[in-house]
Amino acid sequence: MTQVYDYLIKLLNTRKNRVTPAQIGIISPYRKQVQKLRKLLTDKKVIGKEEIKIGSVEEFQGQERRVIIISTVRSNSEHLLEDEKFQLGFLRNPKRFNVALTRAMSLLIVVGNPQILHLDYYWNQFLNYCIDNGGYTGMKFDPTADAIPIDDPGNPVDDLEARMKRLGLLNTNEEEENLSQLQAQVDPPWRDEQ
Repeated sequence: MTQVYDYLIKLLNTRKNRVTPAQIGIISPYRKQVQKLRKLLTDKKVIGKEEIKIGSVEEFQGQERRVIIISTVRSNSEHLLEDEKFQLGFLRNPKRFNVALTRAMSLLIVVGNPQILHLDYYWNQFLNYCIDNGGYTGMKFDPTADAIPIDDPGNPVDDLEARMKRLGLLNTNEEEENLSQLQAQVDPPWRDEQ
């Protein structure tokens, strides 16, 4: 979230090719992340925050902005299986991926963990494209190091689980814990907050 905020402030403070708040959109796959981003802009008293569109992929359907910042949110593998099973987030969801990446008219900024994103067929293709064309910046990332074959996107959830186990990102003893974490996602405590 901090990185998204930093990019936003840099964009708003750029004098050359000035970008107005109304020309900026921030996309996040989770409702709570959208709420946190809106609160952050309010707390930091960002001028023009009301004009900056912050929302989920679905809220951007049919809309474009000059600049889009995408927060992929996931920086660890803790909830990847649940995300895939319930079609949450951007991973293994080609429709949401496509909508998110095609909303920018001039500049697209993606904030995320490439170690997690490259596990997905579509994100892996996008990361390779960015690296090959000089559009990648951030943490050092080599998509070929410790490469695990990324299968056709039509494979079931078990495929992702198997790859995560090979990477050491998931232990078989974690199944019960994953179920309780899944329940916390389906019925999170913050839903009852006012």
